[in-house]
Amino acid sequence: MTFIFTALGIVFFVAIGYRFVTRMTAKEPAASRAK
Repeated sequence: MTFIFTALGIVFFVAIGYRFVTRMTAKEPAASRAK
């Protein structure tokens, strides 16, 4: 059970982080391409 919750937490965190990064780098295409 712990593994499942951990996996869900990681996926959720990555999804939030990805959306945040895309919003921040939307004004700077070069930054998003660098990563």
